[in-house]
Order: sequence, then structure tokens, then C-alpha cells
Amino acid sequence: MKILVAVDERACGEALADFIGSHVWPVGADFKVFHVIKQLGTDDFRRFLRLPLVEDIADELRSSGEHLVRRVAIALRDALHTSHVEEQVVEGDPRTNIVGVAKEWGADLIVVGSHAPQSAGGLPGTVSMAVVSGAPCSVLVLRSAPTPKETDVMTDIDRKPASRTE
Repeated sequence: MKILVAVDERACGEALADFIGSHVWPVGADFKVFHVIKQLGTDDFRRFLRLPLVEDIADELRSSGEHLVRRVAIALRDALHTSHVEEQVVEGDPRTNIVGVAKEWGADLIVVGSHAPQSAGGLPGTVSMAVVSGAPCSVLVLRSAPTPKETDVMTDIDRKPASRTE
């Protein structure tokens, strides 16, 4: 079985690793931890920056993506006691690259996080929806942990959300 784990900083790669690590997978299952670096933007954006700055930003994004993938892969190796974990970082559009790599690699399952705002009615975000609709295999979408509402504050005593009206 081949499981593609698509991680994104905002989707909390560690949460994906924790979820996967807490489940039983077939013996010999292969995992690929995959991250897509979103392109910097249009030429209109780039023309305001000097080329060395654009290159520095691109290098930092790649380094950050590689570090994220490495952290998640190490967590999976430790939790699953396996060495069947590949790492890959590419640049482009996450919606098409995740589906493309799943097809190319022959994935049996894609695990992806969703960090859509709660106001979206509980629906997955645009990347996870695109993956679900275009994937050649089953897709498991994990929601990120909800964040406290802007109107909530944390009390110092018990660290539970409390209304501002209290």
C-alpha cells in the first residue's frame, strides 16, 4: 500500500504524523511525505522586488518546506518503526501537484489536512477539495484543530475559553 502524506505548514504536519502514527497500516506500507511550495506570485509582484531578494525568498521557502517534510518523515519513521518513508518537495500549485504525484507514484491513499475557516460551514478548503475531486485514489481529509473565536479569551486560571462578556 502506498500512502501519500501531503503536508502544509498551516495544516500542521505534526498532526498528520500523529494521526497516521496512531493507526495500524499493512506490513510493508510505503509512505511519501510531500510538500508543495506555492509559487511566489505573478510577474507584477516580482517586478517590485530585486532579483536577489526574490531568490532569497524562494530559497527560504524551499528550506522551510524541506525542514517540514523532514520533521514529519522522522515522526512517521519513529511512530511506525519503518524506513519506508520517502520525502519530496516541489514548487507549483498544490491542487495539481498533489494529484499529479499521487498518479505518478501510484498512491493508494492520500492523507491531506484542511485548514478551512470554521465559517466555511465545515467544508474542506480549496486544496483539499481539489485533491478529493481529482485524486486517482481514496483521500483522507483531516481537519485542523479549531482555533478560539476572536470573541473568546483564555482565562489564566484554567486555560479554558471564556467569553469576553464574563
